[in-house]
Amino acid sequence: MQYKKIILTLKSWFITNFESDTVLSYIFWYNFESLKNIFDKFRNNENIPFLITNWFIENKFPRPFYFSSIKNEKKENFFDDIENEKIRKNLKKIDFLPIQKNFFELLFNDEIEKLNEKLKKYLETYKKEENLINNIEYKNSIPRFNKKETNPYFLENVKYTNKNFVIYVKVFDENDFWLFFEKLKNTFENIWFWKAKSRWYWHFKNVELKDLEKNEKEVFDYFDFLEKEKNLKIILNNFKPSKKDLENIDLSNSFYQILSKNTKSLEEFNKNIFKWQMNFIKEGSVLKCKNKLIWDFYKSDNSYNFWYIF
Repeated sequence: MQYKKIILTLKSWFITNFESDTVLSYIFWYNFESLKNIFDKFRNNENIPFLITNWFIENKFPRPFYFSSIKNEKKENFFDDIENEKIRKNLKKIDFLPIQKNFFELLFNDEIEKLNEKLKKYLETYKKEENLINNIEYKNSIPRFNKKETNPYFLENVKYTNKNFVIYVKVFDENDFWLFFEKLKNTFENIWFWKAKSRWYWHFKNVELKDLEKNEKEVFDYFDFLEKEKNLKIILNNFKPSKKDLENIDLSNSFYQILSKNTKSLEEFNKNIFKWQMNFIKEGSVLKCKNKLIWDFYKSDNSYNFWYIF
């Protein structure tokens, strides 16, 4: 097994987040004939050739959704409490941490005062970076079914960044992954991607594959250490645990957020126009495992959406 990263350079606005299950499903759907063998491996959970994360801003990881077990017993006066609350609110806005091992070590070693001091210094840089630029666009709906009435205007929140995005990959079978990556590159650079691409969203300038930098390797090694020594698993993609997984996760001591998505299975595609809901454990969640969590668990259930642990 080896780690790689896919660098994505945008040349347009985008609307929704870029998630692991949707990327896989989209590329398989658009290149089904040439990727059928790889699709079957995923669907049947046999020799999965690679796994991917959600996308992240280059040189950033999502801040783990994790709380210290140490309570601050120091009693502050009223005015200190107010000032500290301002600082806490500002630090809370930091959604992504730089890929530096020290940030994560301080967090998971409960060295919260040191971490907060480090975050205070980082906060000014974080504000200047403008990781994601949001913009509201006004749209006019097109009348449907020959109706004469004029549909109202609506607002659409679009985003942009002048930074690259990164998808991290665990590669188990290089040949299968290279074939998949070639199709992904061609699809993203020439056919574009996802919702509203005809309105000039989701257009990419460049897609390339690179090896990990030293600091990225150090962080991944530290995440492996947390799993082996503390039974903590950092989630970096959309993960839907099985019943067996849930029995192995100490939910009361885990820190997680739920992402709800509407999907449609292949079997129901021609039977029901309505989608059904799936709940994923969101990126940045931290799971406390009773035993070592099954590595790279994957499940498909004959759906367009794929989920697994990266």
